[in-house]
Amino acid sequence: ADYSRIGDGTSGSTRPSPTLVIGGHSWGLISGGRRHTCGITRYTEVGCWGDNYYRQLGDSTRTRRSSPRLVSGGHAWQSISAGYDHSCGVTTSSQAYCWGNGQASKLGYGDNESRIAPTLVRNGYVWQSISAGRYHTCGIVATAEAYCWGYNGNGRLGDGTYNSTVPEPRAKVVDIMDGWKSIVAAYAHTCAVTVIGEGYCWGVNSNGRLGDGTDTHRTTPTLVLGGHTWASID
Repeated sequence: ADYSRIGDGTSGSTRPSPTLVIGGHSWGLISGGRRHTCGITRYTEVGCWGDNYYRQLGDSTRTRRSSPRLVSGGHAWQSISAGYDHSCGVTTSSQAYCWGNGQASKLGYGDNESRIAPTLVRNGYVWQSISAGRYHTCGIVATAEAYCWGYNGNGRLGDGTYNSTVPEPRAKVVDIMDGWKSIVAAYAHTCAVTVIGEGYCWGVNSNGRLGDGTDTHRTTPTLVLGGHTWASID
């Protein structure tokens, strides 16, 4: 429970078995980040808890929380992603917001500034989902196209380039014929599933993490081997 990320009102104690998050909420979705956790209640509210040094809890403070604290702004949410030190979510009106550490422009506002509360991601797309990684963020829009932004080391944005930083959603992931269904931005690589269930990964390929049978870094989506039909990749 370091950094109070467990949400049971304590800090500093590990838990060897599932421990109830306090507050009496009914949760539809929970996402665990590096030092914080966020979830969506059945009332489409987002609550976050844990470390808040980089303002990743989105409650307009830098105060660590040992139990869920509602994100500022009064939005209704359909999805949430807790990243390394920032968070992002999509509202029920299909708008994307991010908050927390703005390093490498990963919040999608066109600058490197951190935010203490949800701020609208630029470019006005209609979003289906969003995923917060370490130094980059990715999302899928209503047309089943994927965009990534932030730091592009080793091609983790998937647009075929090594541009150092992309400050907003304009790095379009190389198209796959059938379009994208889901995407996850990890520490230094990205993976996604197409609408027909194929899995692709790109970015850093140390230790074979891209699943293509090599250790070659990739700047564009590369098919995960094995012939499986994937429901999701995380």
